[in-house]
Amino acid sequence: FRALAAELRAGASLRRALGEAAHRVPTVSFDRPVRFALAGAPMEDIAAMVEERFPANGRLAAAAFRHSDWSGARVADTLEGLADRAAGAAEMSRERRAATAQARLSAIVVGVAPVVLALLLFASGHATGFALHGAVGLIMLGVGLTLEIAGLLIVALIVRRAER
Repeated sequence: FRALAAELRAGASLRRALGEAAHRVPTVSFDRPVRFALAGAPMEDIAAMVEERFPANGRLAAAAFRHSDWSGARVADTLEGLADRAAGAAEMSRERRAATAQARLSAIVVGVAPVVLALLLFASGHATGFALHGAVGLIMLGVGLTLEIAGLLIVALIVRRAER
């Protein structure tokens, strides 16, 4: 949105600014809205495409497009604010990922260590104790595996919630 705001400040119309901004920032796909804008499609349709393309700020950008179309108002400041908002959201997402990195690594270690140890026991032949105890040994093995899986699921849920 920052490139779009810059084009608008330079005096381009909203339709023309969309095309120019799309060329300046090739990493963001504006293809469909740009084609429609340059073809003279109604701004309402272009606003709907922008809203669809950008889930976080699309609704606000579309409202700014509609407002500009209806009133001729300058929306460069609004689009600049949306760019700042998107940058802030991206920064918060990166910080959230960094803050939960230790929890994710701990979950991997805690989840993988028992499995690796069990595989080592079976590979070395020391795990035959489960079979020697009959049904009780196998039940204990089943309970242990069930608790291990439940713990991994709980940790995964905690990390997923923390990342939101």
